[in-house]
Amino acid sequence: MQEKYIEINCCSADTLALEKPPGLITPLQPGTSGPDMFRVISVRPGFCMYAIRIDPKRMPGFDFKIQQTPVQFGFCLSGETRTQYNMGNRCRNAEFINRTGTNSVCCMSRIDGKSRLLSDKVSNCVAIQIDREILNQYLGTDADKIPAPCRQVLDGEHPICGLPMTGEMHQTAAQVFATTYKDAARQLFLEAKALELLSLQIARLIREPSPEVKSLTSAETENIRAAGDILINSMQEPPTIAELARMVGTNEFKLKKGFKQVFNATIFQFLQHHRMAAARDIIVNQGANVSQAADFIGYVNIGHFIACYKKAFGSTPGAHKQATR
Repeated sequence: MQEKYIEINCCSADTLALEKPPGLITPLQPGTSGPDMFRVISVRPGFCMYAIRIDPKRMPGFDFKIQQTPVQFGFCLSGETRTQYNMGNRCRNAEFINRTGTNSVCCMSRIDGKSRLLSDKVSNCVAIQIDREILNQYLGTDADKIPAPCRQVLDGEHPICGLPMTGEMHQTAAQVFATTYKDAARQLFLEAKALELLSLQIARLIREPSPEVKSLTSAETENIRAAGDILINSMQEPPTIAELARMVGTNEFKLKKGFKQVFNATIFQFLQHHRMAAARDIIVNQGANVSQAADFIGYVNIGHFIACYKKAFGSTPGAHKQATR
């Protein structure tokens, strides 16, 4: 299978909105399927959002060359991708794994590399791009509060860093894929979601940790991430909190506290976000009916499932099913 090669040279977010990367030009529409689907909308000058879906069975990876890009914030809803960056002589090469629940911060220039999908799950991601001067206007004096790893990216010292997505980020990004609006209403809806994601991102970047909350060690953070992966992979019959704590080698108190710190969500909220996203995916992309979707994520009560789905996406699963026909 021949892998794609993509060249990107976007001095502004407006460039991406007008000149979509060759090879990623298939419209992203409900019910469609293909190796790569890409939809980009311009929100305002210097600010755009795009959604991309890649099926590893048909496109396992791609090589790329980037001349320059504006600041980009990504939100990974599903899948797992390893990207290797060749930085030339400026600094050591970098590698980044983008997986379900990752909020990435990147800003690149004069970089090439390769991306490879690591699992058989379809990769669904939403990203917003914003020109540096516009981002600085939004940040104002709060720019000094940005944590060091993200500051290094914005200063060009490193191409990318990752943070855990918050529950609000996940829900908002999932709504980008789930909308059933058409034409002008769809454009307005997506513009609103882009602004919402930007506000959530800025709030995340400048959030000052509470002095009474002790930061997690890297090992503790990995344990919480592992617990999140377990919940995602066993959402039909998830373990109890006590069982989950034992599985990752911690106690219930630390597990609950860790979820709030890493994912900014309770364990229940985290599981609920991913359950609804999985249900939406098999309804919109795999043609499942409402009963099948409810069963797939472990819901016995169909009415309860429909109510939770509508709360998450603002529309019923039946409406999304109808939109795929």
